[in-house]
Amino acid sequence: MRFTRRQWIGGCLAGAVRHGSGLAAQYRGVEVGVQSISFQDRPLEAMLEAVSQIGIGTVELWSGHVEPANQTGAALRKWRLGADLDHFRKIRALFDRRRIRLSSYDIPFRTQCTDAEIDRMFEMARALGVVTISSSSEIGMAARLAEFARKHRVRVGFHNLSDPKSGLFAQPDDYRKALNGRSEYLGVTLDTGHLTAVGFDPIEFLKEFHRRVFVIHLKDRKRNQGPPVPFGQGDTPVREILLAVRDHGWKIPVEIECQYATPDIVREVGRLRDYVRQTLEGA
Repeated sequence: MRFTRRQWIGGCLAGAVRHGSGLAAQYRGVEVGVQSISFQDRPLEAMLEAVSQIGIGTVELWSGHVEPANQTGAALRKWRLGADLDHFRKIRALFDRRRIRLSSYDIPFRTQCTDAEIDRMFEMARALGVVTISSSSEIGMAARLAEFARKHRVRVGFHNLSDPKSGLFAQPDDYRKALNGRSEYLGVTLDTGHLTAVGFDPIEFLKEFHRRVFVIHLKDRKRNQGPPVPFGQGDTPVREILLAVRDHGWKIPVEIECQYATPDIVREVGRLRDYVRQTLEGA
């Protein structure tokens, strides 16, 4: 069964604007949430408590809040293949009880993953109730993942990092190479800060790729591999990105991501959310 982009958008944005709990999920037509890696200092339920405290109604879930800590390689593969899918359904229930929308799941597909492991990772996403996965992956994984994405009817947005020599997605040409002529189940999770750090303009990227961008990780960084910084203090055109999404009517969820040191992450994410809200609700 094939899905149009409009059908995918409808499924992804169901329940947006503002939940009955009063948590805000949308400003001026732009869905705004948080990437849960921003709260990597605390476990899943404490992360959800922080999100509720701030008043954010949408979350992209980082796999570090789901999978066992300090397991990699064969040990992590064994856990993934053996994990009961009820584990993921129970996680979804935690979101539902708090009336926080679980928008997408962030988990890396890497070349060393077996086919059985990849298949299981898609099943995990379905058990979480999401239809979009964000993934930091090698460029060559696009061809391999296309059939899995189609089989499970789950989109994969390839997340860009800031090392063009790593073999992972990092620059526009990587997406041209990987996505050209391939399934619409494959697309982009755009990290605005990382793209800035390697010398590219996120606005120009969005003009070219907006139809294939499934998620935006909103981050501010300095150019030339500079550090992540609060919104408005780096070289990423954060304000212009938000206004472009709003004014063009691009139905792309925006997930705030905070990965710089701060003494109070809850307060800081709240401050970043306020920056986004004030930008979108301004003239």
